[in-house]
Amino acid sequence: MSLRSLSMGKRGMAYRRSAWYWALVLAGTSLMQGCGPSPPRLVLVEEAEAGVLAGPFGVSVTPSGEVLIADTDHGLVKWLDDSGKLLHTIGEGVLSRPLAVTWAPWDEILVADFEADRIFRFKPDGQYLGSWGEPGEGPGELSGPCGMASASDRFYVLEFYNHRVQVFDRHGRSVEIFDGSSSETGKFHYPGGIALEPGGSLLVADTHRYVLRRFTSDGVERDVLGRQGTLPGEFDDPMGVTVDAQGRIAVADSANYRIQILDANGAVLAVANGDGRWHGTVHSPTGVAFNREGDLWVADPGHDRVEMYRLQ
Repeated sequence: MSLRSLSMGKRGMAYRRSAWYWALVLAGTSLMQGCGPSPPRLVLVEEAEAGVLAGPFGVSVTPSGEVLIADTDHGLVKWLDDSGKLLHTIGEGVLSRPLAVTWAPWDEILVADFEADRIFRFKPDGQYLGSWGEPGEGPGELSGPCGMASASDRFYVLEFYNHRVQVFDRHGRSVEIFDGSSSETGKFHYPGGIALEPGGSLLVADTHRYVLRRFTSDGVERDVLGRQGTLPGEFDDPMGVTVDAQGRIAVADSANYRIQILDANGAVLAVANGDGRWHGTVHSPTGVAFNREGDLWVADPGHDRVEMYRLQ
């Protein structure tokens, strides 16, 4: 199996990023690294043009295998087929800085807008349906929404500046809030990624605590994976997280310039490292999403592109 990098275009200019984004872009490592005597590998094999992206931050996969990208600096969601061909765009004139996008089980596309502090709703054909939330700290209010995970009748919104997870029903009503403060690990500290596991547990990338935290669906912490560092299984500003049907966990280990694949207990299965300086390396990954075949899509804003990895 292989990795496909979908190069979305280079622009010969500097881009304005917020301070918390540039804090992720700290240090590089070697190109490829594995674990054990004959480790699985994540390998780049080809490219395909699929339009132009600017600072893509989030990525998700639809039930049919198509790819949704939060094209953050353009204020759009871009919809690709499973080969990386651009199909259409969503959110023009509506979105400001989308960081996360997800397909809801009730056949809507939900977009977390970091700047507008709202969740925007669209039909699959791009028709705008309205928004949920408004800026603030109370129930139903949002500050820096940066990640989402959806279940059959509810969805979870991760708030970067409110340091919490807020749970909404499918009608946009806030039904629960938790911030990790009741656990031994303590309150979230600028969390950056969230995902549901097959058994219903919730994984949160607690970015500035440098760990993954596992919770029950109602917010009780079960365990903690990783710690700060550069070794396999350690993290530096982990952002996006996703889980496949087998329970394998993929983490965008952003400030370590790498992707890590873990088993459910946190053991490292594979690592793809990059130095950010030449074609084919991952730069500062932020979003990750598995497709039905177990391939991994990665949003790499440092290179203005998305990439697809396969475990070999």
